[in-house]
Amino acid sequence: MEILPIRYKLIIYPDADSKRFEGKVEIEIEAKEETKEIKMNAKELDIKDATVFAKSEQKPKIKLDKRKQELKLLLQKPIKGKAKILISYYGIHNESMYGFYLSKYMLNGKEEKLLTTQFESSDARAAFPCFDEPSKKAVFELTLVIDKELEAISNMPIKSEKIIGSKKEVSFYPTPKMSTYLLYMGVGRFEYLNGSLGKLKIRVATTPGKLGYAKLAMEFTKKFVAFYEKYFGIKYPLPKLDIIAIPDFAAGAMENWGAITFREVDLLADEKNASIRNKRGIAETIAHELAHQWFGDLVTMKWWDDLWLNESFATYMSYKAMQSVYPEWKVDLEYLIDVVYVAMAA
Repeated sequence: MEILPIRYKLIIYPDADSKRFEGKVEIEIEAKEETKEIKMNAKELDIKDATVFAKSEQKPKIKLDKRKQELKLLLQKPIKGKAKILISYYGIHNESMYGFYLSKYMLNGKEEKLLTTQFESSDARAAFPCFDEPSKKAVFELTLVIDKELEAISNMPIKSEKIIGSKKEVSFYPTPKMSTYLLYMGVGRFEYLNGSLGKLKIRVATTPGKLGYAKLAMEFTKKFVAFYEKYFGIKYPLPKLDIIAIPDFAAGAMENWGAITFREVDLLADEKNASIRNKRGIAETIAHELAHQWFGDLVTMKWWDDLWLNESFATYMSYKAMQSVYPEWKVDLEYLIDVVYVAMAA
């Protein structure tokens, strides 16, 4: 019995102060066979209500298995073919750097908060009920309702903004079909270094006061995107590209499609005073994540047992990109020691 997601329409009300958020998701699905059970993923979510629309409206029995991170909707009448699932729920902005989590930083001696996501490999389910498998790609339509003085970033450009009292409703254009782990949501105070490559709009986003360290990242991003477009023979697939520096981030970087996140130390540097080693480290990280925009995001592994191929190829391409753009660094001579010997010793 296979159920495939087609489209997610997601609206989330984040709240950094309470560390809780409310969400509503509408999922268009297709049941390949007749079934009375819809099995999904959910992690640390409180399910408030669920409704299934097929030929008729049904209120399913909700069964949540916290250990398996599994949500089952048990139906009275079987469904087959196209249907819609509506779920209202609550979630947590944890401080453990997964799901839709809370990051903190200091600005002028005052603690500030930022909300951001890290979904790879299987923590999209901590932000919304979903079919959280890499092969189950779908279109995502996201709306975030945030404090009106804040800004929101996601994979696609903003479609509309509407002020509602003290809140701002920010809606984004639909994504291409993609895996759940590539969806991105960021809410906070951002500063931007704006650039472009042809028609592609590029931004480096930082927390306030750090924009002066973003020039290198912009330079590397433009040059590596141009290299990959030529090498792969495929234009960068989205209308914009955000490169985002996050204060609290467990991974070095994450290839969310069109909204790549980085540890600040792996993205930001003083252009004039940074060492060659520091510059090369930032360049390698950016080149790696940009390779994923094609190999990983546009084309995705079916399951996580092929993650080695996804990551290995991005690493290989990062060296290839650096060698092409900055031949004076001679990274081709170091690839054997930096990568091959490390892999063989693991």
